[in-house]
Amino acid sequence: VSVYDRDLARFGATAQAMLNGRLNSIISECEHTGLLTLAGMTNPSGNEPWKPFEGEPPRRALCCNSVSEASKDADIVLEAVPDHLEIKRDVFVEAVATARPGVLLATNTLSLPLAKLQSVVDEALRKSGQQRQGARVPRVVGLRFLAPVVFVPLVEVTLTPGQAGQDRVDLLNLLLRWRKSAFHCDVQGAAGHRRDPGADEFMDFRSLHRCSKMRLLLDPKTAGRRQIAEAKLRKAHRAGPAAMAALSPEEVFGFIEEICVVCYQDDSPPTVKSAICGHRALCPQCAHLVAQQPRPTCPI
Repeated sequence: VSVYDRDLARFGATAQAMLNGRLNSIISECEHTGLLTLAGMTNPSGNEPWKPFEGEPPRRALCCNSVSEASKDADIVLEAVPDHLEIKRDVFVEAVATARPGVLLATNTLSLPLAKLQSVVDEALRKSGQQRQGARVPRVVGLRFLAPVVFVPLVEVTLTPGQAGQDRVDLLNLLLRWRKSAFHCDVQGAAGHRRDPGADEFMDFRSLHRCSKMRLLLDPKTAGRRQIAEAKLRKAHRAGPAAMAALSPEEVFGFIEEICVVCYQDDSPPTVKSAICGHRALCPQCAHLVAQQPRPTCPI
């Protein structure tokens, strides 16, 4: 990846080593819970680029001197600036100047309406003459990685109702290249969904199931277990098909929840074990409802 950080750029020739050191420090924190060892990865040290596995080239983050330099020929630009419409607009407009046509402009906002951000970016590009007639328009999407990025295969995505087509396909294809899975998260209305005031507030089981999944994704205990599972899977995947075949679902996912992960009722202990993956996470009532779905899946 290419990175622009205003504070780092001030250090000139030493900025690259400082960026390497910061990244290595973040990656080293994963070893506090033993994740690097579980995955068979090396623990980075010093200010050299991290080499996860012996015999592989290092992972590089190129420290750049401007937004336009970092965005050169980019398929996607990710910003992490303050949640201010004009600041985000200016960053994206500078990025579009050197990025590829139709670049995905990924924002970390949870509260600014994506449609509004897209509108101000489009207007600024038209005024500056950067948006040529017939050229692919840059697309604003919501995207947030979860820490530690190396061991969390999930990414929060926010898309507007009008982005269910090619925008969604392009974003998911990029995430697939990074071996990431997406889940839609719009807790503060950035996607622009509006509930009809007269709509029935009753939540059917599918809605409840969906909400329980989102709670689980953000639950620290479940997140920790997912990271351990991801580390074990990475080590086995690297070792080859035989190691993957020998890794049982029980070994990776065989943990027991304290309460049912769908209804979250204290008087409904999770006594039903999933035949799919080994999780014991559902009370009998919710397990029955899950089994009635067209494609039953474990909520975890």
